[in-house]
Amino acid sequence: MKQAIAVIRLGRPQFLIGGFTMYALGAALANFQGVAIDLTAYVLGQLAVTSIHAMTHYLNDYHDLETDRLNTRRTFFSGGSGILPAGLLPPRVALYAGLSLLSIGFLFMLVLAVLYSISLAAWIVFAGTMVGAAFYSSPPLRLASTGFGEVTTALVVAFLVAALAYTIQAETLSLLVFTTTLPLIALAWAMVVAFEFPDHDADRSAGKRTVLVRLGARTTANLHTGVSLLAFILLAPAIATGTPSMAVALFLLAAIPALGTTAFIQLSVRGAAVRPIWMTLGAVTTFGLAGALMLAGVVWEGLR
Repeated sequence: MKQAIAVIRLGRPQFLIGGFTMYALGAALANFQGVAIDLTAYVLGQLAVTSIHAMTHYLNDYHDLETDRLNTRRTFFSGGSGILPAGLLPPRVALYAGLSLLSIGFLFMLVLAVLYSISLAAWIVFAGTMVGAAFYSSPPLRLASTGFGEVTTALVVAFLVAALAYTIQAETLSLLVFTTTLPLIALAWAMVVAFEFPDHDADRSAGKRTVLVRLGARTTANLHTGVSLLAFILLAPAIATGTPSMAVALFLLAAIPALGTTAFIQLSVRGAAVRPIWMTLGAVTTFGLAGALMLAGVVWEGLR
């Protein structure tokens, strides 16, 4: 039982909620534009997304083991699961679990294709999701160590997951999906960067060239603040291209935790004693709340 719990914790299930929210947002946008939602196709697509999402966590813990061993500031949301550095499971478990989930995710897409003959657009979006997720920490790309991991994660989590749900239902992709998720892409990038502050010393020692390691604490903190602000500015093109007004109005409520998160990070780089959990919790709350509020607004308008 202890080993089973350790395997589950290794996959960091707390992060999977975002995949459910963004996938639902894509389907809700399709429904808002008049597409009837096929529930079976929806569920199969969600299972594929969740499998690929979980795969990322297992492979990340496997490939980041040496970095995580150096990390003395791990939080509930950053620094990996802590399972492998603690010796609770052998590293091969993470590798086998990750590769198995990759296969399972692809299998769900094949079942979906057999039952529904899904479009080329859906396959392209899924391929982008799978490649971005698989090579986030895996060689040969190891995007998390190059400074491109942050933007890759933001695009996969906030855009491609929603785009996959949309294309499965509508068979094509709409500009509305991109413009509606643009503010969320910005917040997702800010969230990943916030995770890097507690991990900074370990990442630098392990040679990971994250945005924070490349630019330094003060510059990255200012960039984080700017991108967080940009997320709300990007509501303008969303409104211009037809994003439901209720979704935009509700999204604005996410400014409250966004301000708190930027304040924690700015205070931290200026020498204040800020506990790492407040930076990471604030970042997760900001993105999670923004996505949920955007989804609620789109669903509300679709039901009217």
